[in-house]
Amino acid sequence: MTTQRDLTMRGLGLPALQTAGGYFTSKTAYDVAWGDLMYCLFTPIGTRPGLRGFGSAIPLQLYEFASDVTDRAEFLVRDAAEKDCPHIVIDSVIVSSDETTVSLDISFHLRSDSANDTVSRRVVLDRNSIIAALKEI
Repeated sequence: MTTQRDLTMRGLGLPALQTAGGYFTSKTAYDVAWGDLMYCLFTPIGTRPGLRGFGSAIPLQLYEFASDVTDRAEFLVRDAAEKDCPHIVIDSVIVSSDETTVSLDISFHLRSDSANDTVSRRVVLDRNSIIAALKEI
């Protein structure tokens, strides 16, 4: 049986990925929030017409030295979530970086979740594939 709390924030998660339930399977509230956060973090500031302030500077940080990325990334993740994803509360951000990859381990909970269930997710970015994609443009 599904409770009312389970139904409150379900929807389509972005990006649309094919899963066992298909592209349009319902996602949990935390899956939708993670998609919102990733969309916000990896949209460069100034690229959305009509919403010029939306996004973060994380995409620009991928080209900086490894130590510079780890110093600034936590602030940028927290700032983007506070500015563009007010429904997400960032609990912790752990950044690790080397010459080819940047890893972000983000723990968060939903502001509307009275239980404050913290979820941890990881995103690993490959600097080489991003640079190769930009060379093709």
